[in-house]
Amino acid sequence: MLNIFCLGAVSEDYRTRNTLRFFLEKEDYRVFYNDFDKPVSYEESSRPVSIKRKLLKIFSVIPNFFYMLWADIIYVFAMQHGSFPIQIAFLFKKKLVVDFFLSFYDTEINDYKHFTPGSKKAKRIKKIDRNAIINSRMIFFLNQSEAEYYTRVLDVDSNAITCRILPLCIDEKPQAKIGYFMGNRDCLNLCWCGSYVPLQGLDVILTAVSMLKGKIKLHLYVWGASDKRGESYKKMVEGLQIQDIVTIHNEWGNRKKWEEFIVDNCDISLGIFGQSMKAKTVLANKVLDGIAFRTPVITAHSAGLHEYFNGIDDIFITENTPIALAEMIEYVGSFYGGYSGIKERIDNAFKIYRDNFTPHIFQKKLLSYLTTLSGSRREIYEKDLSP
Repeated sequence: MLNIFCLGAVSEDYRTRNTLRFFLEKEDYRVFYNDFDKPVSYEESSRPVSIKRKLLKIFSVIPNFFYMLWADIIYVFAMQHGSFPIQIAFLFKKKLVVDFFLSFYDTEINDYKHFTPGSKKAKRIKKIDRNAIINSRMIFFLNQSEAEYYTRVLDVDSNAITCRILPLCIDEKPQAKIGYFMGNRDCLNLCWCGSYVPLQGLDVILTAVSMLKGKIKLHLYVWGASDKRGESYKKMVEGLQIQDIVTIHNEWGNRKKWEEFIVDNCDISLGIFGQSMKAKTVLANKVLDGIAFRTPVITAHSAGLHEYFNGIDDIFITENTPIALAEMIEYVGSFYGGYSGIKERIDNAFKIYRDNFTPHIFQKKLLSYLTTLSGSRREIYEKDLSP
């Protein structure tokens, strides 16, 4: 019997939910996780710490200490790699497995530009990321491109770590009706969902839509994370005078409502179009969400994307500029009422999703990695990271 302690907040994102489900369903694993570890939104993390949050922090630290002593493997959930508990686990000489979903340093400094690279705050955040990687017995990245990007940004020697590729895990979805391509409506409905982070390039999407206004009949539906974070984009919509063809729903957390809406209304799913190096490296959740719904997907080039998709037989890939996106939307829209013309591409993309990104594939790969986890930390970074 293997004792596993899952460290970090138990959130409702695809990856955490499916990881925890995998552990709890394995009869040869004894699993513990801490209910006092509560997810904190970006807005909450920037506010003064409340008494309630302080108490939750205290009640999470005490049991975490004993869980770490008890565990054979300490598994750190995605986006939950804090410096202090990881250091303690390392001192206990535990097998530490870190799901390195993203870099806090890269997000805060390169995406949001909240701090300058040489500032004390930036150095502290970078240290948190580095500790998570360097002190782990095994580190998971989403794809080879992101593994190389993050180790380079964080100045980590890739030959000194044990790296494995554990791709995105996207829940299966009901099939969208894509009424425009079936000839059931003449308005092309574009759908985008996200948390309004800069790398997602919503500004490029809005500009492209404004360029198409009056040329083709279309409507953009935005499913965002919060009114506060989406305020600048709401003002951009007003400035471009496209309020009549853009609808913003800040209900991204309502998964059921979002899925029902996509099934009934979405014709094309839009990915990311940011300008940063991260945007040109990562494979985004929203791209795979669109594929899982079996909608045609338009997104910009990225290294992680090209590890799986070619943009010729599957999804539609373009440059991350408004004019290039507008032209691609117009091109895909030319298949009005002609589902047979894009069916093959939708099917090809869905097969890639099914073979690489479903919960079943995710759990199968996770099991294989944990099974082969040895006591030695002297392993060489995999150059061939194919499954």
